[in-house]
Amino acid sequence: MKTFLPLACALFCASSFANSEPSYFINLTAGHSSFAGDNAVQRGTNQGNTPVNGYDVDSGGLYGLGVGYRFGNGFALQLEWRTREYETDSTPQPANPAGGLADQTFQVLGKNETDTIMLNAYYEFDMAAENFKPYIKAGVGTAKHDVNAELDIQPWFQTLDFSTLTACPDNPLFCYPSNDSSEFAWSIGAGFNYQLTENVSVGLDYQYIDFKDSQTNLDPLGDQAVFPDLKAHEFSATLTYTF
Repeated sequence: MKTFLPLACALFCASSFANSEPSYFINLTAGHSSFAGDNAVQRGTNQGNTPVNGYDVDSGGLYGLGVGYRFGNGFALQLEWRTREYETDSTPQPANPAGGLADQTFQVLGKNETDTIMLNAYYEFDMAAENFKPYIKAGVGTAKHDVNAELDIQPWFQTLDFSTLTACPDNPLFCYPSNDSSEFAWSIGAGFNYQLTENVSVGLDYQYIDFKDSQTNLDPLGDQAVFPDLKAHEFSATLTYTF
């Protein structure tokens, strides 16, 4: 701590403010959202039979678009939209031995699509290399989750007629009712921009984002698929145009 505080002060106090002229900017983002939350699970009447550790969630790509304003003193505000998608691992999992279906395998094919609208605050440092500008950032906003999931239990489903219980009667698998929900989201991050021309820069961006949880609606038996802890480490490349 004794060495960290002088270093932090040096970064903020000894560096000159970046971007001497106020300006608007727009940027495009593309990268990878590395899922960092808990496994997906099933909840409800059948919960005692579901796999002990739930279902692994695979990471996915992300895309974004932002518009913002630099105040000319190193600080900037940005309104940013990003979208990403997570899916459960498709590998069948053994049932919980404590339940009544210990000889069965469970497979939940779940998909969670999340769009975020974030208000991000930036501080950009002006370094000795004029074209290289690192920054730190933090944001708050809203996450809109769209969740759907299908369930397969083998070999039980080979003989079970559940056509009257599924939310999707034309689907060969048991289908949970899809659900849309909105949750509070927050993020922190850092990155850098490298100025190619007076107006165009490219960069790398990292953020840790937390957007709570999501779940399908309840099926006719009172069960649902749940993503109980949606968090991610997001790494992306950015292209920025400054007006």
